[in-house]
Amino acid sequence: MKFTLTENSQKLVKKLHKEGLLSSFLNSLKNSIRKQSDKEMDKIIKKHGRHYDKLMKQIKTDPDAVAAYLIKKYG
Repeated sequence: MKFTLTENSQKLVKKLHKEGLLSSFLNSLKNSIRKQSDKEMDKIIKKHGRHYDKLMKQIKTDPDAVAAYLIKKYG
């Protein structure tokens, strides 16, 4: 798995991990992404650019791996 986060997103992940809220944030994000249809996902990706495309798709398919990766890299 390989994706990058912006500097502000990295700061947010570090802050959430430090405060012990990263897992609940990722669970909330996972549930939100899973509820989106493919059409809605494409609309969101177009609006925000393709920068987070890989991350959103990875969260939808394997959220536990994403959480482990974020904690390892930015935590």
